[in-house]
Amino acid sequence: MCIRDSYHKLPVADQSTAGAYRTMLVERLFNDMLNDRLAEIAQQPDPPFLGAVASRGRFVGSKDAFVVSALVGDGGIPRGLRALYREVERVARFGFTATELERSKAAAVRYFERALAERETEDSEAYAEEFTRAFLQGEPTPGIQYEHDMHDLFMPGIGLEEVNALAREWMTDENRVVAASLPDKAGIPVPTEAGLAAVLEEVKSETLSAYEDTVPDAPLIAEAPVPGGIVARRDIPEVGAIEWTLSNGARVVLKPTDFKEDEILFRATSAGGVSRSRTRIPIFIVQMSRSVPKPACISAVAQRAQARLCGVAGQTPVCRSARYSTMPSDSHTTVSSSCRQGTRPEGEKLRKVS
Repeated sequence: MCIRDSYHKLPVADQSTAGAYRTMLVERLFNDMLNDRLAEIAQQPDPPFLGAVASRGRFVGSKDAFVVSALVGDGGIPRGLRALYREVERVARFGFTATELERSKAAAVRYFERALAERETEDSEAYAEEFTRAFLQGEPTPGIQYEHDMHDLFMPGIGLEEVNALAREWMTDENRVVAASLPDKAGIPVPTEAGLAAVLEEVKSETLSAYEDTVPDAPLIAEAPVPGGIVARRDIPEVGAIEWTLSNGARVVLKPTDFKEDEILFRATSAGGVSRSRTRIPIFIVQMSRSVPKPACISAVAQRAQARLCGVAGQTPVCRSARYSTMPSDSHTTVSSSCRQGTRPEGEKLRKVS
């Protein structure tokens, strides 16, 4: 694998005023929408990169940087670089769409609602990281209630034009560093500085079309499964849990906890895959295989569309297993989207909603 990074050096962002906080919200929306587009490209057949991310943050003590980074296959650095800058150039020319901004704002609203609800049960690691940034970078720490109120104040007034303007402000030909790293391996071409520079110039002169944001109106589950029922119940007082046996043979273990104030976790497992292998498979291979996103299993809605539908519903799918995190108000949607797995035909492998 080869890793490609592009750094656009910028002045350190001010963090000391309410206006600076609003600017940070604008930047977050930009990063979220661009990352959604990059994730969509990574889901294509034979994608130019396996994954890519864009973000602005502290580079060194006196400089910030807007970083666009991608993981590509052997020999794929020029192609990955072209795809990255093509998408950023598309944003610079045409901007994001109103529906993308609406969706990103909705996700931000949910994030702050959840963070506020869980402020008494937040992991200490998050506080430690925030205190570290406060000490080393001067980041203000007003508290989640204040940030929630600032978010409610500023977010409705953020418009598409000011978000779109960041593309030209951040992605300039000056103060740019393109770094590529690759293994010392025979047969892998090493890109030259002139070759990478030529890719950037080619992208600038390409004829591009505006991005089309398509949100399907198809249901998350095309055919609702036949309702089942609970045929047996068993209390497990040792761990404070309840076990249900469903009419389709599935076992459900429910354990109420107060670890989080506004969260319900779902996790499903099924016999199959490596658990039925007759050969010994190294554990690290099993763990890596679980990290590879798999195709979705419900209806004919594309993975990107499912992510959008789940995002609106407040679900947070995790790729490494059939595991879901949702707010109580959205638990019905989550159960509806995962119940199809519980009624799968005999012998069909358990697949996840991605």
